[in-house]
Amino acid sequence: MSTEERYEVIEEAHGEGGFGRVSKSRDKFLDRLVAVKKLMVLDDEARERFRREAKALANMSHPHIPAIYDVRFSTDRMEIYFEFVEGRPLRGIIAQGGIPSMDQARRWFTQVAAALEHAHGRNIIHRDVKPDNIIVSADDANALLMDFGIALSADDLKKLTKKGYVIGTPAYMSPEQSNSETLDGRSDLYSLGITLYETLCGHLPHPGGFSPLRIRMKLFRPLSTL
Repeated sequence: MSTEERYEVIEEAHGEGGFGRVSKSRDKFLDRLVAVKKLMVLDDEARERFRREAKALANMSHPHIPAIYDVRFSTDRMEIYFEFVEGRPLRGIIAQGGIPSMDQARRWFTQVAAALEHAHGRNIIHRDVKPDNIIVSADDANALLMDFGIALSADDLKKLTKKGYVIGTPAYMSPEQSNSETLDGRSDLYSLGITLYETLCGHLPHPGGFSPLRIRMKLFRPLSTL
């Protein structure tokens, strides 16, 4: 059975970001939903990044990181087939002005921290932890860490870390990442802390004008009202 015969596209553009587009498909042979991430820019750098993402996912097995099922790499086609997660990005929850309960926030961020610990144990640094790359399940019970597109192994980081080489999302970067310094897992934890702050008060931290977080939190609606 060919790839075209096996997978039925249900939603062509379920998500998009960077150089990739994710579609929602059904595996007709195994009767399950899958996410298919397709590389939209086929230059050498993007191809290599896509391969690294596939290898990173293949080296991990964790309940809060989507499992990789298969890849299809050819001259004119680069696709990764992985576990489909029914839910919404944490970014969408923040944008709607919703705020999780402390129990929800504790559960989600403990889960994502566990996913990062798993990745770091395999010498994989995510480098782009932010609300856009965290998916909250439809029942709000689970959070999964997505998009290892710019993740690097410790060996890759040593090769690529040089003056002027910065990749990631500036608002969430650790000072070391912003300065193109050698990174380890603590850089991801810094980004996770920034993400937690934004989740609880609705905006990124900024200097000056300090007020207790509990006051900021009163400005947002509980998730149950959204």
